[in-house]
Amino acid sequence: MGTRHLIMAVIDGQTKLAQYGQWDGYPTGQGKAILEFLNRLFEERMDILINNFYPNLRSTRFATDDEIEQGYIAAGAKPDDSFISSEIVERFQQSFPAMNRDLGARVLNMILDTPNLVLKDSTKFAKDGLFCEWAYVLDFDEGHLEVYRGFHKEPAPEGHNISRFGDEPDPHNDPHNGQFTYYPVRLIKTYTFDNLPDAETLDAECDPPEPEASE
Repeated sequence: MGTRHLIMAVIDGQTKLAQYGQWDGYPTGQGKAILEFLNRLFEERMDILINNFYPNLRSTRFATDDEIEQGYIAAGAKPDDSFISSEIVERFQQSFPAMNRDLGARVLNMILDTPNLVLKDSTKFAKDGLFCEWAYVLDFDEGHLEVYRGFHKEPAPEGHNISRFGDEPDPHNDPHNGQFTYYPVRLIKTYTFDNLPDAETLDAECDPPEPEASE
């Protein structure tokens, strides 16, 4: 299901992963996959967490805009192309395998297995409260998972912890109603790594069903 999302990881005070994803951003999708990854590392494979994942996460870097542009040109795109064919995208991803919108939480496994990954920094997508429907931040300094949700048409209520992304609106142009505003994704739940919920609890707490309208 096309539910766009952002997966971030922070270590040593630095954002080392800010991955845009196209599919299944709900807690039942990418949220569940993130929980499975974290549980596997913290409960079963602490040796791999310390000896592989942490060093590999620290070794990632974000590509520059010029690197990305040159990568597409090398894959067959023209400098001013407004349309990139799927064939060119496939060739580009051979050089930059982690820059794939289809990866979702699987990028965490790629980091686990691969040092020095080159990634795309999509942090700004969190400001797009219309299209960024969910965001997940794995903060390895604080030892917790933050869950954010988008699609807010009103500013955060007084006293709400807006956390990392602020509350400055991101305007979008609506062809039906003119100009309207969506606010950045907003923190709705934080879980410590040593007390993560199961998938059902994550879904119930972060994406509860809408209350039925009274007749």
